Amino acid sequence: MSNDISYRILNINDWQEYKQAYLEWSRDNPTVLATRYEDVLLRPDLHWQEMLCNPKLTIWGCFMADKLAAIASITYLNWSARYPESTISQLPASVQCERYYLSSVYNRPEYRGNGLMLDFVQHILVHHNKQKNLALIVAINNLRAIKLYQKLGFEIVETLPARIMGDNLPYPEYLMELILN
Repeated sequence: MSNDISYRILNINDWQEYKQAYLEWSRDNPTVLATRYEDVLLRPDLHWQEMLCNPKLTIWGCFMADKLAAIASITYLNWSARYPESTISQLPASVQCERYYLSSVYNRPEYRGNGLMLDFVQHILVHHNKQKNLALIVAINNLRAIKLYQKLGFEIVETLPARIMGDNLPYPEYLMELILN
């Protein structure tokens, strides 16, 4: 891999690049993201700026030759808030409490297939080693991501109820966990 790769936490000055990457992700991946592209497109610029200032959210960027190639986040939240109220009682207790999650992991297509995401997420995990237990939620049909997470040491611990994804169809999800030393 090239030497012109850098990783850093994004700041408010990066909001336009972050917005563009997120828009691409939601447009190109309607079966793995629970947000419709049309809805993401309508979010005001202030939304993207506030995302980068949220104290419960750390958004990372992977840059190749100063171009944002990939994004990923570490967030502290109660994941059950992302499910319809009627299904919350079906969720395991581990999803109904606040905890750290790896989320919003996206690699632009032109940077895929070279190990970039493995290195990028490993870098994030090393930086966030203070979190003893890190989880993530991934759509069962997102096989490429599941394979990456398993290489990083995440294990599937639960199958969660289906959520409506960006294509308006329900997909079950896995809860995966990584115990950090």
